[in-house]
Amino acid sequence: MDLLDAVTPPQRWGAKERELADLRICKGLTRSEVGILSRNLDQVDLEAGTVLTVESERNEAFWIVGEGILTVSVARLLLRHLDRGDFVGGHSFVHGGRSAATVMAWTAARMFIASRQQFMALCSVDLLRLRLQALAGARFYEDFRLLTGLGPNGLSWLARNCA
Repeated sequence: MDLLDAVTPPQRWGAKERELADLRICKGLTRSEVGILSRNLDQVDLEAGTVLTVESERNEAFWIVGEGILTVSVARLLLRHLDRGDFVGGHSFVHGGRSAATVMAWTAARMFIASRQQFMALCSVDLLRLRLQALAGARFYEDFRLLTGLGPNGLSWLARNCA
């Protein structure tokens, strides 16, 4: 990697590239890596109340939050809020399974979205792929802790949906 590639002034990037480079999940990516993201992520504006994923249903998209706040719930239990730089759909997308949670836009949101083919191109960026894996693992662990606090139903939910 050329040192200039890693420190190219943001003013030489387009608006989409600047916005992506500023997201915490993309910090430290090179200009060429941000370019891969820019080419493989589409932008979409969502209204408050839009559902992105539904628990136990197939997920056909990978999302990164550009602006706005999303809610993540399982069995109608609010687990967390997601905001700028967070992502949605990583686990079910990687494993080709069903969504482990329902995710809804709590506020109007600007999102970056990738199809399965676009997502595979994103995974060619090693640092991004490693961050996604680490963050998805940390979330899964935290969800496990929260859900097992529900008793046997929490464990059976995990066994049915995440095995």
